[in-house]
Amino acid sequence: MDNFISLLYNINNGLDSSNFSELKFLCKDLVPYKYLNGIQDTSLFIILQQMGYINKDNTSLIKELLFYLKRFDLLLKHFHLPKRTIVENMKNPALAQISPYRRLLYELGNLIPDNKLAEIVLNCTKVLPNVTLENVASLWDLFIELEKRYIISEDNLNFLKKMAQYSEDESFMEHILTYEKKKAAAAPGSMNIDNDINKNQTCRTDEVDAEPIATVNTSISQFSSSTYKMNNNPRGICLIISNFDFSKARNAGQQDLTDRRGTEKDEDAHRASDGSKFSDDLIPDEPDFLLGMATTLQYVSYRDPVHGTWYIQSLCKQLHASYQSQEDIISTLTKVNLELSKKQANHHETQMPQPWTTLTRKLVFTKL
Repeated sequence: MDNFISLLYNINNGLDSSNFSELKFLCKDLVPYKYLNGIQDTSLFIILQQMGYINKDNTSLIKELLFYLKRFDLLLKHFHLPKRTIVENMKNPALAQISPYRRLLYELGNLIPDNKLAEIVLNCTKVLPNVTLENVASLWDLFIELEKRYIISEDNLNFLKKMAQYSEDESFMEHILTYEKKKAAAAPGSMNIDNDINKNQTCRTDEVDAEPIATVNTSISQFSSSTYKMNNNPRGICLIISNFDFSKARNAGQQDLTDRRGTEKDEDAHRASDGSKFSDDLIPDEPDFLLGMATTLQYVSYRDPVHGTWYIQSLCKQLHASYQSQEDIISTLTKVNLELSKKQANHHETQMPQPWTTLTRKLVFTKL
């Protein structure tokens, strides 16, 4: 066992059971929740390592998570970081990998007593009719259920404001209002941005010889809700399915299905074929998924044995163009639809692709 894995195990052994549910909630925007649900012990850290968020040379996310958990004892023991140092470090928004919205929910959850959970769930039956205490063991679980149904989001905190009645801490509402104020100030075209820039410039000039504008831009990007954050490495998972061998289908009686000659041209065009198996549910039921289908259900997808399939060749061309122009993915897929709608096969057949999305904001591919 190498030193880094030993570190993960040692940190894990210092955490209690409640810390694990909190860690999974804090990491929800980094790792799809279906992968987080049910994991135990160091599995979370292993997933974060496999996705490239942490490694032996980059432990900043671990330190950030321990900071939110207020586990200053573990920060001191394993990273030799005293509380004062880590508190000062986390004042810099450029160091934060957990979004302001996720941090807000975590802070609010800590301001509501556990003995209020049953009452809150009971009063949520109108918006969460199928959710009971049996499948909601904590406020973090409740927040996730509310997010799944878009009852709360980073742009809609009205339901959270109603939950202030369950907290005896007056700062509950203050946290929400402060978040909304910062978010509004960071929105494009906001009249408050110039004032914030001046404040940040003055502050940074007094402290260190750093570029003030860099801090301001980082702050703005942290609170931007119109586009997905694309500064993580890796930035997520893109699965492209390229089917060639249809022998099993022929053995099952579908003799008209031949092998898809030309699909290797598609693999050359996108280079993302690793033999991965698609999830059992064809249509995702969670936020932040984009499914691009070559054609509508029950219709065929056309393929040129020499040049490849219509859809993949058009998609790769439009993705390359949108990467240069910084266009969002939905606009790109719309252009693919337009291009294929003008193509005709034998007997004037056409093909219409079908994007299916639960994206909650714009997705633009940018350079790291």
